[in-house]
Amino acid sequence: MNKKGKEYVKTSNIIKLEKEIQLLHRKLAHIRKNYLHQTTAEIVKTKPFKVVVEDINIIKDIMKNKHLSKVITKQEFYKFRRMMEYKRRVLGIKL
Repeated sequence: MNKKGKEYVKTSNIIKLEKEIQLLHRKLAHIRKNYLHQTTAEIVKTKPFKVVVEDINIIKDIMKNKHLSKVITKQEFYKFRRMMEYKRRVLGIKL
């Protein structure tokens, strides 16, 4: 019933569900971003002499696994490092 020739037509209920899913994904992205800001601020506010960030080579191997790669990319390690760099630069902490 939902077909128009060879293609499927989106009904209004499908469009509503897609909008709800987009909203949930947006909320999760904001929660992750807020958590990154809070953790980097907490680390920098302890006023350490220097902060050490390690590059982990095993992540490249984990990214080859299709199930784990989705989880790793959502952790946004690069964004964490970038936030640490600009927050520590303001306070003059070595990285």
